[in-house]
Amino acid sequence: MSKRGGIGWIELLLLVAGCTLFFVLDVPGAVARYQDQRRQLEQLRRRNAELAREIEARKERLRRFTEDPEEQERYLRREQKRVRPGEKVFVLPPEVSR
Repeated sequence: MSKRGGIGWIELLLLVAGCTLFFVLDVPGAVARYQDQRRQLEQLRRRNAELAREIEARKERLRRFTEDPEEQERYLRREQKRVRPGEKVFVLPPEVSR
């Protein structure tokens, strides 16, 4: 075989065998990583959709709160325990369960 500037058959065969061996040995790991990443991506998409729904619900609540004075009063009375001037508040003892 004469030496030319190109790749010889043995070198080419070794290169193909090395690539094939690398591909065969790495494919199961690559497939497992791919499947894991697909699962993670699906989980993130579900979480993202859940957060988007939560954001929309909060925007709607904020819209109702800013536009509806009755909603504001309900919030102040229920959450902040506020009363109007002159109102009397009666605090009852908690019921005892029997």
